[in-house]
Amino acid sequence: MNETIGLIGGRSSGTLAKELKTQGFEVAAVVGNNKELNNEKIAYCLTIDLKEQDKIIRFFKRLKIKKILIGTGHILAITLLKRLNEAGFLTNLDYEICMFLKNKIRLKKKIISLGYKTPDYSTITTSQEAEKKSDFITYPSVVKSHIDSVPVCKVHNKKEYLIAVHRVLETGATALIEKFIQGIDCTVPVYTLEKKKKDLGVIYFNKANEWNLPGFSYTKNKELSLIQENRIRTISKELVKTLNIPSLVRVDFIVRGAVSYILEINEVIVTRSDAPMRPYFDKKKIDPAKIMVETVLNHFEEYSKNIAPELL
Repeated sequence: MNETIGLIGGRSSGTLAKELKTQGFEVAAVVGNNKELNNEKIAYCLTIDLKEQDKIIRFFKRLKIKKILIGTGHILAITLLKRLNEAGFLTNLDYEICMFLKNKIRLKKKIISLGYKTPDYSTITTSQEAEKKSDFITYPSVVKSHIDSVPVCKVHNKKEYLIAVHRVLETGATALIEKFIQGIDCTVPVYTLEKKKKDLGVIYFNKANEWNLPGFSYTKNKELSLIQENRIRTISKELVKTLNIPSLVRVDFIVRGAVSYILEINEVIVTRSDAPMRPYFDKKKIDPAKIMVETVLNHFEEYSKNIAPELL
């Protein structure tokens, strides 16, 4: 009988389930709605809100599931990840690392301490502080939530700045005011296979264009020189290795001249067939779902080599 792997993949569930089946596994998926599987037939499925952590844990335990692939970076899935690990399930992500990456302020401080570049920034925690700093902001600037509670916004004047900051503060998050860098947007997917960090090259994905982020105008992306590409590929692998980030992740950059600014690191790459980044993968003949599954299975195998058989 084929081993059954647990899956929590959000809208990437269909592509990940299909690849797990191709690799010879049965799939037990937890989804928010049946559309997430994109009509992919699997052995077991629980449709439920990810907040129902106890019910989800009981579902996996009843099926005697030991390994679970987390294929979404949604905060509810990451919160559930902690409970799954505490309950003894083996997963492909690390809760503490995920929460660290989701905190843009902590990540920026770490990037700077390691000697890498990230756009200059300041933080705001109250409306009074926002008003006080408003006369010292250079426009345009970029306003972010330190935990992605609202979409990123580019502001061009004091009025837009105060509205954007207030929107962040309403969610209980800290507002991060970042210097706007006019440059080339790109990202480098990095994965771990047999304990080695590998990359999938540079992908010219412009998040502001693809997601229609407020305040940004459409920009036709240029490409980097081969030397510049090799530099950010090296930086990405070094950073992922230093921070010990597992699975398939992406490091986002804005490159201006000789300077490569690190914007953020996403702990999970979306692999669904209609994802905004998917055409860029297709152009390079890369199947992110296949790489994600191969990476996760390798992670499970490496873990199994290092623990006593009775604990598996």
